[in-house]
Amino acid sequence: MSDTQEKPALVVPQVNLNGTSGLALIEQQAAVMTAINAALTAMAHAAPHGRDYQTMERGSLTDAIKQWEDRRNRLQAIHDEAYQIAMAINAQEVRKRT
Repeated sequence: MSDTQEKPALVVPQVNLNGTSGLALIEQQAAVMTAINAALTAMAHAAPHGRDYQTMERGSLTDAIKQWEDRRNRLQAIHDEAYQIAMAINAQEVRKRT
């Protein structure tokens, strides 16, 4: 998908009597977010450092940082989607109780 294309709306599970409970679905998304948070923390420790690129071609560090940021942003986007899914499921649960 290019930067100019709009992202399609998230397809969120519909909580129903024959399916997984809303709480379980929310817990699944929470587990996804926890794992991504761990990955983001590990990535922070593995960020490019100039000393590791000083003997390389000019611009290598800049390129490495951009690539690292792109990877981090993709992980963050997945985390944000998991959060949106969890909130949408929670909204279903709230509507069910009212």
